[in-house]
Amino acid sequence: MKKKLIFCSLLFVNACDAQPKQDQAAAPQTECEFSFKQLNTCIYKTALYDVKISLESDAVAEDEKTIKKIITKVNNIEQELPVSPDTSILEGDLGYISFADINFDKVPDLALTTSFGVPNLYLDYWVYDTKQKKYISVGNYPKFTINEQNKILSAKIKSDAATYQNMEWHWNNNALQKN
Repeated sequence: MKKKLIFCSLLFVNACDAQPKQDQAAAPQTECEFSFKQLNTCIYKTALYDVKISLESDAVAEDEKTIKKIITKVNNIEQELPVSPDTSILEGDLGYISFADINFDKVPDLALTTSFGVPNLYLDYWVYDTKQKKYISVGNYPKFTINEQNKILSAKIKSDAATYQNMEWHWNNNALQKN
């Protein structure tokens, strides 16, 4: 019995040691998930940016909350951002906060899920202005697919049961324009 226990222990230690090691220099996670029950603070850190995001909500019903605003703290500078009106989350819904760079300036931007349980996922987007040291609203758009090489944002929208629409945008003098 002792030999079996030692053998099993050695197998376990060997299996644990064989697990891939996490790279300490890996890029920070660019999304934080939130839910009806967990509207936790989301943290994003790089060498230049320490970003903390909190969501403020009001209870509408026992199983529904309205997301009122986002409170951001970038390198200890706080800012409140309004969220699209009537953005509510029901029990069981999942959303996320994204820090993907949507304007291709190598600075983390911000996006918040504003639609839940519908065919097309929409988000409120903000870009970070390094001169003003604050987020600037871009608007409410479908979830972007980011093409860094061509500097294009795209989305595929379900128009009806059988039809999809492909859309693209590009940046022109800090303004997002539809192609």
